[in-house]
Amino acid sequence: MDAFLIKLNEETKEKFHYLKIKDVIIDKFKKSVDIDFFVPVKYYDELSKEENGKLLENASKKILNGYKVNLRFFKIGESIFDIKKTVLDFFETNYLFAFKSIKNEDVEVNESENGSKTVTVYLDSGFYSYIKNKNTDKELAKYLSDYFTDSFRIQIIEKKLNYLDVLDDLDLRKNLLTLQKEIIKCMCIDIQNTEDKNKFLYLIYQYRYYNLLPINQEEQIFEISELKRSLNKLAQNLIQ
Repeated sequence: MDAFLIKLNEETKEKFHYLKIKDVIIDKFKKSVDIDFFVPVKYYDELSKEENGKLLENASKKILNGYKVNLRFFKIGESIFDIKKTVLDFFETNYLFAFKSIKNEDVEVNESENGSKTVTVYLDSGFYSYIKNKNTDKELAKYLSDYFTDSFRIQIIEKKLNYLDVLDDLDLRKNLLTLQKEIIKCMCIDIQNTEDKNKFLYLIYQYRYYNLLPINQEEQIFEISELKRSLNKLAQNLIQ
């Protein structure tokens, strides 16, 4: 519905530039369209004025060529709390394996003098390389733009943790192996869902690179006996 919003802004001379579409239901039989909008809290009272509601309704009808239009509006906040929550929702929806390790303090939101916001997400080392190679910064920026009127710059930074301060050697290895198995599962899913030849070649390169990553000072991923079964399954997915 991006084209609809562009036309709506043209018809209303950008008066409702802050609107974001939440949901759309089209009933061709009844020739009706139900449109739900997200509205930032600071604009909600302005939109509640009758003349603004009529202007928006008439412009929507004109664009939709005679369809009956039903509009609903839902408040959405734009506080740092709201932005952080939306960032966490993004990771929970798209990268659940990484979400489980992200704490609220791992997400920072800073505003620049020109009004744009920088969102910084700190990820554990085991997740960082995988997430960084997935263009997650662009995905997250797009996700936030669907909910907020601000422009966002995304930074994903590797969180350097000294695990030995909180774990003994046995627990450290156990947690690292659990983490690697989750990453391999995600790579398998990527391979199974890929039909594009160029992306498939990229995944082969990623697999080779991943195997050579050091898991500690003495071993690389491909040398870990506990990961052999998961790595073999991953290789079989590439061959099939």
